[in-house]
Amino acid sequence: MDNTLGTSQPTINSNNSNAIDEDFLCGCCFDLMVQPTTLTCGHSFCRLCIANWYLTSKKLECPQCRSAWTGNPQINISLKNLLNRMHTESVSEREKEVLTTEAKEKISKFEAALNNNSDSESSKAQGQGFCGGICFALSVLVIVYLSWYWRSSDQDLLVHKPLNKWTVEDVDQWFRDMGAWTSQYVAVVREKNISGNLMFEFDEKTLISTFNISDPLHTKALFNAISTVQVKGVKPASNIWEFKSLYPGWALLLLYGMKDYPRSSLMYLYFFEYETMFLPFVHVVCPTSEGAPKYDFKDVPPPLTSVQWAEFIPKLIFLPYMLVGEFTWDWLDIHWWTARFILANCILTTFLEANYVAMYIRGEEQFRSLTGELKRVLKSYLSLGIFILIWPVVPSIVCDVFFYVALYFSPYQTGEAIYKLWRR
Repeated sequence: MDNTLGTSQPTINSNNSNAIDEDFLCGCCFDLMVQPTTLTCGHSFCRLCIANWYLTSKKLECPQCRSAWTGNPQINISLKNLLNRMHTESVSEREKEVLTTEAKEKISKFEAALNNNSDSESSKAQGQGFCGGICFALSVLVIVYLSWYWRSSDQDLLVHKPLNKWTVEDVDQWFRDMGAWTSQYVAVVREKNISGNLMFEFDEKTLISTFNISDPLHTKALFNAISTVQVKGVKPASNIWEFKSLYPGWALLLLYGMKDYPRSSLMYLYFFEYETMFLPFVHVVCPTSEGAPKYDFKDVPPPLTSVQWAEFIPKLIFLPYMLVGEFTWDWLDIHWWTARFILANCILTTFLEANYVAMYIRGEEQFRSLTGELKRVLKSYLSLGIFILIWPVVPSIVCDVFFYVALYFSPYQTGEAIYKLWRR
């Protein structure tokens, strides 16, 4: 660094008080400012000092408060004129001392570098604007397509169709939806014209004889599935689309809650949906033992063990998105693409949250107070709750747009937040 960034004491001869003189001192060299240049944060320095700072550190930030600045800061004419009037002789002496040929070359190099940065940023912004417009247009098309497609096909789902109205094609589809292991029984459905009415008559013996089942695990799985359909009268929801079709409001609440506030969302499920949602969730993400069979959501969930609680609570506090990711991973074979979007968002959000924590520890980020943050969360939940209450009168396509934006475009939004954070 140049001597102009040293700590030499001011050599000002003036009738003004020292308090006034301190306002005209450079924050880098602590001497009377020459070509005073004011940054966006309000701090002023000698132009040569700013040039030395930038050329050495390559940082567009204030040497004093570390606030970022952009563009090419110009000489503060008002401050320069005031200095010339109040300290004419001192300013003249300082200019002769500081503005050497080498110093002028540094200032020229500094200004050229800033002008190049401004040009590249402008070109980059134009490129981002063009690409952003293309991405936005494509996003709108995708959302409209998804909303139209699922709106037109939602009512055809078996979760809305009573069992006694199932056709042979419906039974065939129901068997296929259970997985590849049922492929050997699909031909029997077609061959014997098994409809929904016939499924009401199935007991364990009839099931074995009709489908000629030799594997006891297949017998148990099919009998449990058929018994559930017989009791409910319709097919229970077995994937995200069927759940969304049956419970649009719940689907929006869970999607936005787990995406933005997984900790408070899981606490809500603990207090208000303990057996129906909280227990099944914990049994999936924190199984009782390594290699334990997956929880199948058909039986009443057993109470959580102390080992499960010991695993769940630390993850909830420190890595809540890891819990969401583990639950999503369990559905990877059912929702191949959708699960990958959710997993990507979980990874990015965990990384973003870790960056915020690191910045807070280093004292680089000013965060809201705890009360302010709590109010913001409650306001978000209140807005979402109001929307969920009025969703029956909201056009279906509007609900679908919110749903698909949260589901498929969250990774992009989180990635953009990380990019902006790293550019600061």
